[in-house]
Amino acid sequence: MRILEGISAFLLLLSIIALSMYLLGNYQQFLPDSQLLLLGILRVTSALCAFATVYYAGALVVWMISRRHILIGRIIYAVVAVAFAVIATLSSHLVTVIIQPVP
Repeated sequence: MRILEGISAFLLLLSIIALSMYLLGNYQQFLPDSQLLLLGILRVTSALCAFATVYYAGALVVWMISRRHILIGRIIYAVVAVAFAVIATLSSHLVTVIIQPVP
């Protein structure tokens, strides 16, 4: 379960870094191709983060039921990470569709 938590935290950190680079690139006038690349990276990392965190949350719930021990901090982390990952995935996909040129 610790490895799932580590994978989830790593992917959440990568998503936050990709989002911050995209936002920084908006102010610094990055090329459109660079912006699309950052949005693609954000979409992939946040989707993987959502899947990994849902799997982690499921394992955490099973562990808490079997041990009869509640870990509130980890539950809050899982909910916040899944919410951020889903919102980041959907918004990056929407922005990619909006700014991508039509052939």
